[in-house]
Parts: sequence; C-alpha cells; structure tokens
Amino acid sequence: MGTDNLYQRVIDSFRKTGSVKKTAETVSTTLVRAQRILITEGLWSSPTSEKIMDLYRKGKTVQEIAGELFISEKTVQAYLPYTRTGKGYGGDERSTDALKSEDYRERMHRAAEMQVSEEAMKMEREEMNDMFKGIRTIKDSVIDAARRASDKRIAEESKKANLSGFTTEELYSTHMVKRPEVLKLKLALDMEYVNDDDMEVLRKYGKVEKGITREILVPADMTLHALNYAILRAFGWQNSHLHRFSLPKEVFQKLTGGKNKVDKHGFVEYDGKFKNWVKLCGFYFRYPCEDFGDLYWDDDYEEGQSIKAWMRKKYTGPYRYKGEWEHYRNANAAANEDMIEHSLSNVAIHEMMFDYQGGMDELLERIPLIELMVPHGIKNDPEVYDRIKFLIKQQEEDDKDHSVFPIAHELIYEYDYGDGWKVRITLEDCYYTKDRFDAQRESGLSGGIVIPVTDKQILADATAFNMNNQKLSKGMDLKVATVAMKKCPVCIALDGISLMDDVGGIHGYIDFLRTVHGNDPDEREDMKSWGRWMGWTGRMNKPETLL
Repeated sequence: MGTDNLYQRVIDSFRKTGSVKKTAETVSTTLVRAQRILITEGLWSSPTSEKIMDLYRKGKTVQEIAGELFISEKTVQAYLPYTRTGKGYGGDERSTDALKSEDYRERMHRAAEMQVSEEAMKMEREEMNDMFKGIRTIKDSVIDAARRASDKRIAEESKKANLSGFTTEELYSTHMVKRPEVLKLKLALDMEYVNDDDMEVLRKYGKVEKGITREILVPADMTLHALNYAILRAFGWQNSHLHRFSLPKEVFQKLTGGKNKVDKHGFVEYDGKFKNWVKLCGFYFRYPCEDFGDLYWDDDYEEGQSIKAWMRKKYTGPYRYKGEWEHYRNANAAANEDMIEHSLSNVAIHEMMFDYQGGMDELLERIPLIELMVPHGIKNDPEVYDRIKFLIKQQEEDDKDHSVFPIAHELIYEYDYGDGWKVRITLEDCYYTKDRFDAQRESGLSGGIVIPVTDKQILADATAFNMNNQKLSKGMDLKVATVAMKKCPVCIALDGISLMDDVGGIHGYIDFLRTVHGNDPDEREDMKSWGRWMGWTGRMNKPETLL
C-alpha cells in the first residue's frame, strides 16, 4: 500500500533529480529512508555505504560494524539496504525507529518495575482536585506562587543589567490584565505535497474541507511532553512511534547565529556555530541521547488498558517531567564535553547533524507552552536574544533549570519518522479568567472572608478574556474556565476524520481511502478490516468528544 507506493516514488524522483536530498523533499519522506531505498536498488552509494556493505556481506553485525568504523549503530542502519518481505521493504533490517519502537513496547510490559506507581499518581491527582473543592480563597497553586517568586528574583537581577520586562510574566503583563491561563492552539497537518486529485479524495472520503486541522484549548502550563499525547489523540495515532518537537528553521537560525543560506537544492543549512547550540542545550534543546530508560520515563501503559483513557491521563495536569537528560546540568555538561573533547568550537551546526542524526534542533519536552510560545498579536521584543543570553548566564551560574523566554508563535511536531507525519502548531490566542474572588479582591471587599463555593458555581460565575482583554462569549467562557480549572485540554473545532498509524503517511492514507471506497469488494473489505484493527472508524468526531 503506502510503503510500496513511496518506494517507487523515491526511485522515479531520483531518476529525475539525481539528488537524494531533493528526492526526499519531493516525495515528503526522510533523507535516511530515501537513501536506504536508493541503496537497495543500487542507484546510489557513497564511500561510507560501500564500507558498511562490505563488512555486512562478510557477516558482521550492526554493532560490530559500528565499532570497527567508529560510528554509531544508527549511522550503520542508515546505510543498510532494505530487505523485501511479505509486508514490503524493511522487514529484515528494520530502521532505527522500528527498533526503538519495539523497545518502547517492551518497556510498557515492564511498567511496574520501571515507572512511578499508579498509587502515587492517584495521590497527586487527588491533591490537585482538593484545591478546587469546598472552601476556596484563591486559585493560584503553591507551584505558581513559587514560580512568581522565582520570576521576581530574576526580574530584579535583570533590571540591574538594564533588561527590564524580560520574564514571561512581564512580557504578557504589558498586554493582558492577568497572566494567560489557557492557550488556543491550531494543529495543522502538513499537506504541502498533496495534489488536487488527492485533495479531492480527502474531501470526498475524509470529510476534509480545507485541511486536516484541529483547534484546541490547553492549559498554559502544559508541557510539550503532555501536548504530545493530546496531539496523538487529536489525530487518531496510538503512540506506536517516536516523535519530536522543533522550532521553525528561521527561529532556530536566529538562536544559533545562522545566516539562512540556501544550497543548490533549496535547503537551508544550519550554518550557525556549534558552540552557540551548546549554550542552548539543556536550555531550549535536548541533548541527542538514546537512553531509553530516560526517554520513556513515564511509559506505564499496560496491555488491556484503553489507549484513549491512558492518553487522557497523560495530557491532564498537574504536569511534570521526570526524565534526567532534559535537565540543564546533565544535557549541557554532555554537549560541552563533546565540544571540548573534539575541538568543535568553530564547527558549523550542519557539520554535526550527521553525527547527531538531525536531532540538534529537538526541543526539551519539560518546557511549559507559556514559556516557549508567544502569539502573533504580541510584538516580538527586539532585545529578546540579549535577554536569552542573560538567562543563559543565570543558568550557567546556578547550574540548574530556569524558565526560558517565549520565542516563537509556531512549533513543528513530527511523528513516526518513517511515515513522516508533520503537524504545525500555531498559538492563535491567550485567555485569562476572572471569578468572584477576583471581583472581591479588585473591589477591596474580601477582607479575608472565606466563602464556601463549589466548582460548579465557580465555573458558572467565571468570565474569560482574550489577549486583547475582550470578553468572550458565554459558551467560550465556560470552555476556557473548565480548561483552566480541570487542567485538561478540549477541542473546539476540527476538519477531517481521524488518521491511523502505519498507513504510509498522508499519501498512504489517501491510497487507503481510495481502496476502502473502491470497486474491488474483496480488497475493500480487507482494507476496512485492517483499518478497524488499527483503531480507525471512518466517522467524524464531535469536537467536544475528541479529547
């Protein structure tokens, strides 16, 4: 289906372009996948691939080849040909992504030994719920109070450096009455290479009007780690493959000092200095390690669980991140060690991408959205990069995690590097709420009096405002207030039915729809059965039931 279709498209494109990079871009796949297909067909080789193949033919294992050539196992896999099986290409020598995904699933079965106990998570959730029951005086949690104290300390230090107004708190306070509690995100699937005929299939069978999109409301303090699960659920994927978040190329270039040079194939090279990236490693960017125990710190899914319910727990607050490699001390120390040991201070980032397998622009998932994203409507401060330098200096001195500064209104999310799904995340608006306690404090009538009130009453009385301080409609009031209180995202609009895993990306999905609605009854039924087994229903969800 989709895999064989991609295989042929890679061959055809390469015969026209003669470029592996251009081929990968044209057919919307990864460079490694295009490269392996061309190696398999004998259409492309390099000195490295020839060395690897020579050792492979001699019976050497991937691990042995990596050790002999002083390269990573991932690099070896990238230069090995696919093997044809009953399921298509790639069955015998699976990609690194497939191997990692297998490890991922094995870890799920060992959840009891590897993960935080469900009892501990339950207690934490109950503590959070207690904050919203019975007698309430303020909505702010102790964690928020601690963060404000930290922001105040850093703000005072920044003023000494003539960098006032640089914290997240102060950035938004110049535009909004209160710090945002809820963010409106638009999730748009990348459909750059979908032609008119394919689009017609999506309109006819996929219930797509303009594009496959979702609009969701999320708590402002939601981490990227939690957002991953919300995106998976929103599009119908089941957490079977790897994923990553990154900044738009132009933002990454600004952060690292790149000049946005375009090569002959139309690609922008990451030509900033490696030393600039090192300073940001553990601050914005994760160190590209393959410590599975750390990467999958919360993989506690057990066979038999509802995948939907399991994901819902992951994207419902309170939010936390317990992996070790994302913390500044560990990540930055490793990056600095690489730079010093190999004298890489003046090396360009793109020269290191091969060694790091393209992972240098991957964002830390412990970062809350409110600290990373800023909407279009808030003007980007011209001194933002000076302020980032100041924050980095603070972090270096303290040797611990500090809040980062919002730098982008868009993020890129990628899922399943083989199928090549890509989602553009846009921050469209910010919201804050006011309830009876805010009104009392503003009027000066509270006097420290405690008034019993229920969650239902708080939601009924709450009003919500956007980043222009405009009051929202009553229906939107309730949605924003509910997200703020319950710390759980909601979908407010969607275009297109849900997708599925392992279908071959957007083009494979289009082929799937053609087959399901085709004229061959046997082929149609086989495909429907496979789709149902993958969790696909073909039905349009109501926005309010999606998450």
